[in-house]
Amino acid sequence: MPRISFRGSEQHSCGVGGPAGSRRLRQVRWKEWKSTAAKRHNLRIRGISESNARKWAGSSKGYWRVAGSKVLQVSLPNSYWNRLGLTTLSQTWQRLNPTA
Repeated sequence: MPRISFRGSEQHSCGVGGPAGSRRLRQVRWKEWKSTAAKRHNLRIRGISESNARKWAGSSKGYWRVAGSKVLQVSLPNSYWNRLGLTTLSQTWQRLNPTA
């Protein structure tokens, strides 16, 4: 895997379509749920407790930050995106380059 470094920090490995791909999908879904009520409702139907749903639905954190939260990782797991037929770039890469 390629290694990239950020200014002043240790190196992080960055896989092709790894966690950032799922996080981007979660960000888009969170943005689609425009109102606080819609966010709370959608979190509740996905198994998040009422108190956590209220807390995160009313959060002033940005879309990207919320997308990285445990609440969205639990309510919108990778299996959710797989059921929708969305494959990650890493799966496509492995299919196209079996020797890699």
